Amino acid sequence: MHKPFYPELCKRYEDFDFKRKSLISKLLYYFTFDQNGIIHLQFTALEGGKKRYFPITVQQYALMQYNQYAKTHSPAVKEAFLKHADWLLQSLKIKGKLAYWPYTWPMRIAGYAWRKPYDWASCIAQGQGLSVLIRAHSLTKNIKYLTLVKNILRSFETDYRISGGVLEVDEQGNKWYLEFPATLKHGRVLNGLLYSLIGLYEYYSYTKDKQAKSLFEAGKNTIAANLDHYDLDYGFFKWSRYDDQQIFYTGRRYHLRVLLPQLKILYKITSDKRFKRKYEQWKQWAEHYALQSKLLDLPLLAIQKLRAYLPF
Repeated sequence: MHKPFYPELCKRYEDFDFKRKSLISKLLYYFTFDQNGIIHLQFTALEGGKKRYFPITVQQYALMQYNQYAKTHSPAVKEAFLKHADWLLQSLKIKGKLAYWPYTWPMRIAGYAWRKPYDWASCIAQGQGLSVLIRAHSLTKNIKYLTLVKNILRSFETDYRISGGVLEVDEQGNKWYLEFPATLKHGRVLNGLLYSLIGLYEYYSYTKDKQAKSLFEAGKNTIAANLDHYDLDYGFFKWSRYDDQQIFYTGRRYHLRVLLPQLKILYKITSDKRFKRKYEQWKQWAEHYALQSKLLDLPLLAIQKLRAYLPF
């Protein structure tokens, strides 16, 4: 069996909020299961009342189940993990030499303007999908979980303006992997890029695939050199940004439970001290500005959500 997905980063069962306790769940969407036991999002009337299967939700739920199986060796937990891994495999869209988990709708995200057709990949889904597939293969030794991985890797080499591609090359030749590539204007989302790097590295460590290692190194070098662009510095309040252009604030949860663990993991993987320095800086900010973040968190997140409903 492959090693568990980083426990400090992996979601917990309660993170999925099945009992609809949070304000977001009551107003916008909540998690539930379909008749086959596959997790999905059910949106409220405010958001159109539709059911959506988000690849990253399925992947995060699968990884949580895998970690639980690593602890308990429960056959039921193993079955739940493999059921979601199989759903991911069956949901891959094949387009020429590309394979990706398609998003076929616009989202309400502050500052983002979506372009048609709504048929796009996301670097976070492509990367986390790799993490799920290698674990499904490690449990079953079934080659089906790896047969399309080379096609998935090609999305990291394909321009984001092409359906299925997540790559943006900037004027300096830096290679960025985009969480939301299907936009007329966009920012480069930090957590999505870091998740994708972790997936690429895990696949490389499992298979020694040179293409995966090259893609990992290119993305790692780009983000390590640009981490300072994600500093939120108001003087009286210092924190992290969600992306480098559109969304100015991550929120307490992302800062503490996503970005800090990601930076720590990337430093452990690469020994690149730029990740360590940023981790230590943001950890210090989290401690020094804890009160401000508690007071400002809900208002700032509400402002960003409201912006998604406004025509500018």
